[in-house]
Amino acid sequence: MRIVPFEGLTKDEQLARTRAEIDRGAKVIYEAAFSFNDIFVKADIIVRERGYWNLYEVKSTTSVKENHRDDAAVQYYVLSGCGFPVHKAFLVHIDNSYVRKGEIVPQALFSIEDITGGVREKQASIPDTLSDMRAMLRGKAPDIDIGPHCDDPYECDFKDHCWKHVPEQSIFALRGRGIDKWELYRKGILHLVDVPLGPLNAAQRMQVEYFLGRKEHADSEKIREFLGRLRYPLCFLDFETFSSAIPRYDGTRPYQQIPFQYSLHRLDAAGEQAKHFEYLAGPGEDPRKEMGKGAGAGAGDDLRGDGDQRRRDGFRGVFQDGGDLRSRGTGQAAQGLAGLLPAGHAFPLQFIHTKRDSLRKPDVFREMQDGSRTTGVR
Repeated sequence: MRIVPFEGLTKDEQLARTRAEIDRGAKVIYEAAFSFNDIFVKADIIVRERGYWNLYEVKSTTSVKENHRDDAAVQYYVLSGCGFPVHKAFLVHIDNSYVRKGEIVPQALFSIEDITGGVREKQASIPDTLSDMRAMLRGKAPDIDIGPHCDDPYECDFKDHCWKHVPEQSIFALRGRGIDKWELYRKGILHLVDVPLGPLNAAQRMQVEYFLGRKEHADSEKIREFLGRLRYPLCFLDFETFSSAIPRYDGTRPYQQIPFQYSLHRLDAAGEQAKHFEYLAGPGEDPRKEMGKGAGAGAGDDLRGDGDQRRRDGFRGVFQDGGDLRSRGTGQAAQGLAGLLPAGHAFPLQFIHTKRDSLRKPDVFREMQDGSRTTGVR
């Protein structure tokens, strides 16, 4: 196995290093460099097999996407143009069903898919595409309006420049899919104040009406119904997570959300001072045991709630997924983690909407600690 580094070498030196490794008989080369028709590429992995070479494009995604085939097609075009005998092209991506047990098994962590057919089909169109790109680079800035292409397949580096005419409170701030925002834009409607309310769904209509400060909204009956289901002690839990392509701990999967910090306030009765529990994992340690034990024990069996089951499952799933944090705590801790209800879902958008388009959680917590229900509800 040989590696042709990018840093510390000029492009010519990388090309020369690649040629030297091939002539030396290397069977596997990482980041091999090739240039043809003024196109310079770095192939993630090339593998020599029976007089031919196979090309492996490596992605951190969990599936093959069309732009991945485009990447591999350009590399195939350049390598072939150099007279390099490419037999097949493969796309290597993460298999998110992999669960770590002991040392990482690369053959199980990655999926390898043969994309040779699609890559070869693209070869005929590449010269014309390159010609169009070169013509664009020689000319002035393209006179192309903004559109869905600004984020497809990735956000464009020039988006801030091209979108500078779009105000903060524009049609693109509308939540959800209720209306085609690009259709509005093409009609010359850009500001929220100009949006026709008729085609909007209920949540978007409320957003436009109330965010612009025309009025505020509180569904007293719904809020009263929700608060009537709550019983002291009340717990307010906030936590942070991280994820990585390569699972760091046994029992976890690629990109699984792993909690590493929490802050929990427990209010035992109206008017009492809240008790605070917290945890922050240290460098290099597996945080799941302390997260499971600490957050559950701090709340006892009182992290319970009554509400939308799907939302509860998604929230507490971070604690239970993979390593099953419930099993890492015991007794009260396990029972407490079984009943998590997201505090942010206590007042969904359809219950309360303010000019700020958000309910300040510290205000809600303060009012509950003082023994009141919430502003505007009696």
